[in-house]
Amino acid sequence: MTQCAGLATGDAQTDWLLTHKAMKIVERKRGRAAVEDRARVMRRDCGLCQACLLRGIIKPATVVDHITALVNGGDDSDTNKRCLCDECHTEKTRQDLGLKPSGACDDNGFPTAPGHHWN
Repeated sequence: MTQCAGLATGDAQTDWLLTHKAMKIVERKRGRAAVEDRARVMRRDCGLCQACLLRGIIKPATVVDHITALVNGGDDSDTNKRCLCDECHTEKTRQDLGLKPSGACDDNGFPTAPGHHWN
């Protein structure tokens, strides 16, 4: 039985819908609209990881990320999206979910693993 904002019915699907609506999670776009959105944001950001660029690193992006995650109340507009590389996206997702950083990078964004090809 799920409880969110005092709502619970005992039915898993109904509870999920009630929880989903109570949390005001925005549905992400799917299908052709999502593909077109990702392509537009990739073009806007020149296909580069925006988090790496802030640290002076030029790295290709692989993911279009919501700056404020949908699960945290963000919207699905282009102004809430940016391109990230896999490593930055993984760390950002951990942060969005309230998890500790993986420790794979130092404060400057460089890998801490001695065997990493950047070291």
